[in-house]
Amino acid sequence: MDHVAFFIAEEQFEKAVNVLREAKAAIVRPVKRGTGWTVNFLDPNGIQFELHTSKLDDRMNVWQ
Repeated sequence: MDHVAFFIAEEQFEKAVNVLREAKAAIVRPVKRGTGWTVNFLDPNGIQFELHTSKLDDRMNVWQ
């Protein structure tokens, strides 16, 4: 497994990034990718998670 990705509404994205920062999570800076914003972070066990503001179908259409 490389990582686990979750959809998040764009209007909640900035708040989620701030919560991750306040929790001192290891994050990769938020970036615009495809049709939305994404942030990757590690949980305490080192498992990589991603929050993304576009849905999988939208991302696949951009990357095909």
